[in-house]
Amino acid sequence: MPVPGAPSVNCTGRLAVAHALTGNYPQSIAASHRAHELRHAAGDLHGAATALLNLAATYVNAGQPDDAIEYLTQVEQLRSQLPQADHIAVLVQTNLGEAHHLAHHYDLAQHHYEQALTLAVAASKGRETAQIHIGLGILHLDINASHHANTHLIRGLVLAEQHGDSALQDEAHEGLGRLHSYLGDHAIARRHLQQALAGYQAIGHLNAGRVQQLLAQLDVASA
Repeated sequence: MPVPGAPSVNCTGRLAVAHALTGNYPQSIAASHRAHELRHAAGDLHGAATALLNLAATYVNAGQPDDAIEYLTQVEQLRSQLPQADHIAVLVQTNLGEAHHLAHHYDLAQHHYEQALTLAVAASKGRETAQIHIGLGILHLDINASHHANTHLIRGLVLAEQHGDSALQDEAHEGLGRLHSYLGDHAIARRHLQQALAGYQAIGHLNAGRVQQLLAQLDVASA
């Protein structure tokens, strides 16, 4: 049976994602809140949990980790009411890793990422496993653990390629570009960053600007 208001809910959810990709975070947050209200009113708890996950992800992208953690706590409470919510559990732990990473709570971030990785591997969720490896790679890069960063980023890239996920491939290439720039391997860094830039530009992703800055810094360092 169709969910009442489903077209409106679906459009609202898609708008939230589209606004987030272009960096329009206030509109994305408003659309995510609306999607959650509609899903909850329709009795669609799984959809409501998904809307809250999207909301939390937007708060992370907007640089507001405390708000993200607040909504992820609400998702965790909803999860107990959902059958077969393994996928939700993986996403909650992954997003908590991202939020604590952004807040510079590195030990907590690593804990949540590793919890997410255990759950994702056990559930054979390849795309999510790729995303978690990339998150762990960036985390280790930020704490100057270059060997671990390389291991996780390469694993994430390989899995993203296997699953045909271009967005995750772009993130992995950006991370590897940053890593090799840090190590002084400028030619390898430039190759990865150029691949990331091409991918981001193809979908109009705001991360393209960040990668352009990294390439400009690399040009200065290589001069």
